[in-house]
Amino acid sequence: VDESGKEYLECYVGPSNVQEGQQTAEQMVKDIGNDAKILYIDGQAGDSTSAERLEGMMKGIEGTNIEVLENQISDGNREKAQQGMENYLVKYPAGTVQAVYCMDDNIAIGAINATEAAGRDDILVYAAACGDYNTLTYIKEGALRATAMQSPIIDAQTALDYAVRLAQGEKMAEFDNF
Repeated sequence: VDESGKEYLECYVGPSNVQEGQQTAEQMVKDIGNDAKILYIDGQAGDSTSAERLEGMMKGIEGTNIEVLENQISDGNREKAQQGMENYLVKYPAGTVQAVYCMDDNIAIGAINATEAAGRDDILVYAAACGDYNTLTYIKEGALRATAMQSPIIDAQTALDYAVRLAQGEKMAEFDNF
């Protein structure tokens, strides 16, 4: 939150993009091991959510020998993510890369579309966070290996609960990530 807006803020409640990114990266490490090469497909350049999820991914692979070979910007667009992944697939032959880590589920679906079209099942796909319950289908099918669920329903319910508690005079922590 920009300093000029803090006077209007009682508290923030919501998921931590850093924690989401880290949790997914930790699962990725369990799946691919400590010695691997990965690719990254980001959202929008300069976006705080993208930066925080990347920070989380880097924390999740800290202490490993995992090498991030490249980072492409997708602008959060599934088609651009698919094109970026198609470019990766041409550049990196089968067996040279173990995973692609994506900033969100929409981007991951673009990467999945590319890997499936190319018949490349050697690269596992991960999404830092998921805001769409339909993405769970990709997990059930094994196309998406892991993500952190970010539910707008849970976000809204928690925000309303906090608003009621604030209106009743309860003091809340300035930031509460769940």
